[in-house]
Amino acid sequence: MTHEKIIKRENGDSVLIRVAFRSEYFRNEFHYSPEIAKKAKGKRTWIYERTGVIVTQSTEPREQFATQKEILQAKLELWEKMKPE
Repeated sequence: MTHEKIIKRENGDSVLIRVAFRSEYFRNEFHYSPEIAKKAKGKRTWIYERTGVIVTQSTEPREQFATQKEILQAKLELWEKMKPE
């Protein structure tokens, strides 16, 4: 199951957080996998963040498209959608 959340920034940029829930029944494991993208104001193309991949060994901090709090909020919204009534 997946859930998408779009956040508008003050400068007009948009951030897309797509969270997927995957369950492996035979291993008794589950995973939340976030996919994060950013779209600049006035543009149509989403630029995806490479999560979990080290591209360079640079000491400069990598730009974060979304905060950990925003990702957690998207995960909680997905959990609320899956929760039985």
